[in-house]
Amino acid sequence: GLVSQLLQLDVSELLDAELDFEKGIRNEFPDYLERLSEQADLLLQHTHSQAMLGLHEYTSQLKESYEVLLDKPALLQSDYIFEIYQKAHQQLIQLFDALAAGQRVGVVKQHQSILEELKLYTQYIPDLSNDLPQQDSTSFEPISNIEPEPEVVAT
Repeated sequence: GLVSQLLQLDVSELLDAELDFEKGIRNEFPDYLERLSEQADLLLQHTHSQAMLGLHEYTSQLKESYEVLLDKPALLQSDYIFEIYQKAHQQLIQLFDALAAGQRVGVVKQHQSILEELKLYTQYIPDLSNDLPQQDSTSFEPISNIEPEPEVVAT
């Protein structure tokens, strides 16, 4: 079935993260988090079907949160983050279990609230080393800092 196909992917660390996340982070940061992110990516590539849409969405948001932690490791100073991730990884396993039971998997309110909590924690907490909220890395510089390009005049 679908789950056995997914379990053949190399995503074992991602599925064990419910129990191993804190230890993995404390002993192998950033390598452990990079591996989780890669495994989430692998899972994303194989969960496009309608039956797995919820798992796909959930994994996508989990992966985004890993990327934030890689950018802002200071967030990992709080024990609270490990509590949130334990819940988040439990939910991931529940989505797998639901798939195994032959159910279509959608992201339900319970899953959404965990994801919201993760997002609030990882994206809206200012960088601890500075008092201003971090600017999104895709934001543009103020126009006054941009040098005008010299005009090329055809001769």
